[in-house]
Amino acid sequence: MTNIYANFSQNFPSTSQGEKIGIDWNDWGSIFNNTNPDTSTQGLSASTWISAAAALLALFFFCLARDRWLKFFSPKSLDDRFEIPKDPIRFIGWIWVTIKYPEKKLFLRNVGLDGVMYLRFLKYSMLLLASISILGNVILTPINSLGPNKNAPVGSVNHVSGLDIYSLANIADGDKVMWAHLFSVFIFSLLTYHLIYRLFDAYIRLDQAQNKPEGIRQKSVLVTNLPEEVSYSSKKMLNYFSRMFGKKAVHQVLPIPHLEELSKLQNERNDYVKEYKRSIYRIDRDKKRGIEVSSSQFHVESGIYPFKYFPYPSNSPENGFKMKLFGRKVESAEFWKEKIQTINEKMGELQDKKIVRGKYTNKGFVCFDSIGTSLCCQQTLISNNPFVSRVYKAPHPHDICWKYLSAPSWELRVRKWGIWALIVLLFVFWFIPVFFVTAWTRLETLSKVEAFSGLVSWIEKDSVAKPIVESFLPTLAYTIFMSVLPYLIQYMLSFAGFWLYSTTERHLVRSYWYFLFFISFLGYVFASSAIGITREIVESPGSFTGKLGTLIAKQAAYFANYVVLQGWAGYAIFWLARFDEWILYLIKRRFFCVTSEERKEAEEPMAFNYGILYTRQLFVLLIAIVYSTMAPYVVPFALSYFGISWFAAKYNMVYVVKPRYQGGKMTLIVINRVSFTLLIYQLAMVGIFSLKSFPPGLSVIGLAIGTIFYIIYNQKRYRHPFFHYPLDQTHEKEDSMAQKREAQKFTQLFHHPGLTPPDENHEFTTRIARTRLTRSKRKTVRSPDVSDLITEKEMERIELSPKLERSNSWASECSIATEDFYYNSPSDSEDEVTILNGPLDEEENPQNLV
Repeated sequence: MTNIYANFSQNFPSTSQGEKIGIDWNDWGSIFNNTNPDTSTQGLSASTWISAAAALLALFFFCLARDRWLKFFSPKSLDDRFEIPKDPIRFIGWIWVTIKYPEKKLFLRNVGLDGVMYLRFLKYSMLLLASISILGNVILTPINSLGPNKNAPVGSVNHVSGLDIYSLANIADGDKVMWAHLFSVFIFSLLTYHLIYRLFDAYIRLDQAQNKPEGIRQKSVLVTNLPEEVSYSSKKMLNYFSRMFGKKAVHQVLPIPHLEELSKLQNERNDYVKEYKRSIYRIDRDKKRGIEVSSSQFHVESGIYPFKYFPYPSNSPENGFKMKLFGRKVESAEFWKEKIQTINEKMGELQDKKIVRGKYTNKGFVCFDSIGTSLCCQQTLISNNPFVSRVYKAPHPHDICWKYLSAPSWELRVRKWGIWALIVLLFVFWFIPVFFVTAWTRLETLSKVEAFSGLVSWIEKDSVAKPIVESFLPTLAYTIFMSVLPYLIQYMLSFAGFWLYSTTERHLVRSYWYFLFFISFLGYVFASSAIGITREIVESPGSFTGKLGTLIAKQAAYFANYVVLQGWAGYAIFWLARFDEWILYLIKRRFFCVTSEERKEAEEPMAFNYGILYTRQLFVLLIAIVYSTMAPYVVPFALSYFGISWFAAKYNMVYVVKPRYQGGKMTLIVINRVSFTLLIYQLAMVGIFSLKSFPPGLSVIGLAIGTIFYIIYNQKRYRHPFFHYPLDQTHEKEDSMAQKREAQKFTQLFHHPGLTPPDENHEFTTRIARTRLTRSKRKTVRSPDVSDLITEKEMERIELSPKLERSNSWASECSIATEDFYYNSPSDSEDEVTILNGPLDEEENPQNLV
């Protein structure tokens, strides 16, 4: 091995100016003998041991807790629909099941396109980092460790110690051995190109597999900003599209009404129903205990704290101010029942057809008779004004935020620009608290506080505690503080007026990624480098660039520490074991849950927050790729991070999390961020080679230009199939009964939730009517009046059942049909169940099914 590196040094001799500054190829033994460790080495070692111990401890307690509370930690294993194999070994058998569980089953039955693409991203990133780790640490790390800067005078900027010996900071300026680093930039870039290609290819294939060719969503579109002359009327809207695509081509239209007041009443009624069910539960519980009357069966009407704790009895007469001050004790069940009946009457009035028609907006859904017509409408300029009649593919019903979809355009613009202004202000001022948090967790700052002076002096004398506190404590404090940021951004974006929940998550990825890149990455790198080089710039201004390049490479130890702390301990405790959710569940169950429904709701796991998870992993991928050439020892830590993330994510998808929606459009944002990461890496290496006085490194500029063309090529090639279904995969059928069912399903999918009739169990999704077919005429029997509570027998007679269509093909098993519902009336088989939605009636829409 020494002869190989000796031959390499003969081909690329080191440059020297008065002193030997090149590689010492005879110092091969120093690669594994770091005789000059510093706090970065000891701090990373301490972080590794602490994080590994915390992860193993969390895994141990998780195995015990999972066996005891299987209903919370593994709810899917108790449901036969998911076909999850039994654990072969108690306590630890789930590990093998998680690893071997086929991805195809996850795609078909469990998590859909979003979950599988998330696993693919983690798996492909692991393969990329494994390749880079092997090449970088076998070739570049030995070369770096033989550099001369470790022998530079202590205190100079060029002096390196600890882990910096294994980085590019140990290579002298202008040393031709950096040809190896230059070649690695091209190789690692090619590997990243392959990652981008694999992500694009996987999404296109899976998206075509998960869409049912004859699905109703593929035939429907969402239209916004309709012209003023065709808005606010279903008949005008139908004629508008029939004139362009033909009367037979337009299957059905559904204008979107703005029912803000009705939605508020629905939310208010949900609270009343919740209290009513609690009252019934308490009465039944007291009866079982043999208690006829108890204080839990009463409610205090009105009253002001603390006077309401001394209320008047229920039979006391009204006495004005005193009653409002002290309140009156009433029977809880009867009180909430009257509240529900009163609000039902208000909702029934607002659900009147004439009122609903007056609330129509300039947006609506259109269903065509074929997918080809729908695709033509999506890709055609409907109006000569590009801002009028904008057409989009119909979104998933679970992904629609009706509050903002039906809101007026001026309100959406005000919300959007206002929230973006607040996010910009947050970005500008977030540096201030970050600075204080990181500053007040350093020993030199704490030593100035008299209360901590004794503790700091003891830590500085202890050779073991000092590197741990200096390296581990600031990183831990910064990580905890930054963990609040994504939830704050997400909360702000929830008011931005986005129609789709997936759009909010995509904007969260963009915003959060920029925060991490500019604050956590660039902010730390340049701030630390500027602080370390200030004195040297004053003493020797001419050597500024080379010293800056060395200092940037020195920051690798901090980011390795960050990755270890985030991945090992954080993902094991909060992502795999979900101990934070478990503690919240126990608190809710003990203090807040009353009925069995509330306990069941508390047991439901939180949905996958792809916006936060993707962004954190993209940031770690950024660290790994940018430092893959400068400090390859960072890459194995990032590889372990992605390995733990993949295992934790797959376990939750197999055993815990249920699908939310199957949009998959997050993948395009992820691919764009990976492409930007590659471009940042190449530009960073151009700067490093320039700062290290290595002119051949400027050839990376050509590689960066090639990356830009590669990004443009991918956008041209994949963007169109990314958003539109291929026409050659469709299978059109001429079936009149199928068209009737599609019309019903279309209304069921895209009706406004405000038109839901009030019922006790909240299981209806549309206003329904039972139509009895006779020889002479059709006689419509409407559903129970909205002011009455539907009984359990009535709910059993008109049953809302999930429509699960099974077949051997991927296209049907994972299609939108698995998310649709139909109404099943078992007692009246001759009845035809139709939709009586306000916007669709015989008078205004001639193609309505009555």
